[in-house]
Amino acid sequence: MEILRDKIYAVESSLYFKPIDGTDADPGGFLISYAGLEAEYRHKKTPAEFLSEREVFANRILHVMEEGERALRWYNFAKTYKPEPTRVGAIMIETRTPPLADVSQNVRVLKYEDFVTEYDALVFAGLLLADGGMEVACKRYIAALAVALFGTDAARVAEFVEDFDFDHDDPELFAASMGVRGDVSRRVWNAQAQTLFPLIMFEHREFIDKWHEEIKVAFEYANNMFPRGLEYLGEQVTSPDEMELATLRYLTLKKRGDASERFVLHIPDEKVSPRLGLLYNTRNMLAHGKVCTAEDVRELLGA
Repeated sequence: MEILRDKIYAVESSLYFKPIDGTDADPGGFLISYAGLEAEYRHKKTPAEFLSEREVFANRILHVMEEGERALRWYNFAKTYKPEPTRVGAIMIETRTPPLADVSQNVRVLKYEDFVTEYDALVFAGLLLADGGMEVACKRYIAALAVALFGTDAARVAEFVEDFDFDHDDPELFAASMGVRGDVSRRVWNAQAQTLFPLIMFEHREFIDKWHEEIKVAFEYANNMFPRGLEYLGEQVTSPDEMELATLRYLTLKKRGDASERFVLHIPDEKVSPRLGLLYNTRNMLAHGKVCTAEDVRELLGA
């Protein structure tokens, strides 16, 4: 609303927004009473005609926020109120209730979904997270979660982004506490697939580049160890660069079977094997449509 007011003021600085509180009364009668003109009103004219002639709301934009039958009553009144905002004022109805089918030429309907997409909601969530001290990957994940759970509902996206504690909260349980219904797991998986899967594959590629010589040695040994050579899913692996996470993990756990007692793929860093296992497990979960645990996500993102 602040952005909307600023844009309108830039075009016509004399216009003034007037919020109208909710009421059960008929809009016409309510506005006559609101203007203090009950004693002057005669039923020979409709409330809309009377208010237009008196110009009591000149240079005013009456901002009404209503739902259900109340919103429809305001909509029906607005259809009879000619749109001459600088002279008689205009009515702006903000509602989730769709208008009646017979849209009047006096009323222009602006649908939220025609202007706001999930991409906009994602950018909005990112802006809300911009000043936080967490890593960029964590921010992207939280923003993706918010949009996967709440779509283009900016208020709910903001609520999730501002209240979700990445270090302690489980996204599925947190979403349920916010009243999210339906397939919550599928929505969380969707956000994880978008943000975590690319990170896993990027780190997989980095692993191969960093330990290329060790992998090359393991590849040559494995080709001689197995009668049909090194295979993955029934297909022969013809190059160290083609090794999938599953193959790499297998070779880091497979003993050579000789006196050395070393693993086929020996990595001289004790932290690498657990990390490779994490990459394999999370990639496997996502590939099978399952949600990664909050603990695994935090470890994966280095939080």
